[in-house]
Amino acid sequence: MICLIGFLHADSRPFANMRYAVLSCIHINKILIQINEEGKTGMKIKKRIMALTAILIAANILAGCSGKGDKGSGASSKAQQENGGSAAAQDSLQEGIKAGELKIGISMYNMENAFSASYKEKLQKSFEDIGCKAENIIIKDAAGSRDEQTNNVNEFISSGFDAIIIEPVKPSETENYVKQADAAGIPVIIINREPSYAEEGRWATEGIRAAYVGGDVEEAGKMLGNMIAAYSNKGDINGDGTVSYVLLQGDADIIDTGLKSDDCVKAIADAGLGREELFKIGVNYNRAAAKQAIIDVIAKFGDKAEVVFCADTEAALGAVEGAQEAGRSPGENIYIVAVNTTKETCSSISSGKLGGTLYENSTLQAQTAAESSISLINKKAVEARNAFGYTEVTKDNVSEILEQLKN
Repeated sequence: MICLIGFLHADSRPFANMRYAVLSCIHINKILIQINEEGKTGMKIKKRIMALTAILIAANILAGCSGKGDKGSGASSKAQQENGGSAAAQDSLQEGIKAGELKIGISMYNMENAFSASYKEKLQKSFEDIGCKAENIIIKDAAGSRDEQTNNVNEFISSGFDAIIIEPVKPSETENYVKQADAAGIPVIIINREPSYAEEGRWATEGIRAAYVGGDVEEAGKMLGNMIAAYSNKGDINGDGTVSYVLLQGDADIIDTGLKSDDCVKAIADAGLGREELFKIGVNYNRAAAKQAIIDVIAKFGDKAEVVFCADTEAALGAVEGAQEAGRSPGENIYIVAVNTTKETCSSISSGKLGGTLYENSTLQAQTAAESSISLINKKAVEARNAFGYTEVTKDNVSEILEQLKN
């Protein structure tokens, strides 16, 4: 019976399922006859199985006719969007939530950051695809200010918004925001800049309506290390047997979810080279701060500085500028790699100044954030941590990635 039920759920096409179910029924019938050709016990079991099979076939035909497709990669299909949103959002809306009446508050980290600006547009579209009205999607720019973001969140809470989306200026503030919103009965989605694992665990254990949607920074660090290890010299530019590197983190107060040395240099260690961390600093995703940090590092360590790992694109572009101003040639005598990808970093990769970046599918992340909001509004459970992978961007595929960024 387990095998038969598995057949019925494995394929949404009703007639294919019916064929499998009938064949399975015949097979079961033959087995029972062999076990007990005419015995009463055998016939009773056989009749029960035949009856249950008929019910399952009928139920499967009805389910198939309903036409609810599989979501696959998580992106909403065009047909689903035309009907008011993705399958996940539709499930919630069918229980009485009217998307057109929802008020969604979004506080972005800093709209001057290219990734954040692009993400904001995709969030707007994702909520509209679900059926939310544009005038009810309120997006505010924290402009890199913790105080401004706190004001944004307080305003959303006092105004009784149905859900709040936050790209935190300070991920360490997430706990305060979530506690305040939870006390007011408002679900929260944290995007892009991950809070602590302890905070995410608290949401799960305490049943708090909150979730993180964004990249997996641990995986990102390892992928950046792989990019450096892919160079013929494995990042050991000066040939001393040790890769000496700088780590430009995004936010200094991100302890366990920030870019970490051990992850970045794993591939280098696997290649049998020594590793030395020259300098580590949180530049708060600021290009000017990253530029100055690299100027200072080169002034202090000279040619010993070989590799720069960057937590985001602004840090990477600042590092390129700083290295050039200090008399180095990025891509030749200093290697720079970074998390996230923008049109500007694609240009820098094409010119050879940036060794590579990691591309995040922010479209899929925005859709997931919107869908999760609808589910939480409807008091449905979602995963507390929704961490997405990355695609390496190098000279080999930068043109392809650039086309995706244009969409």
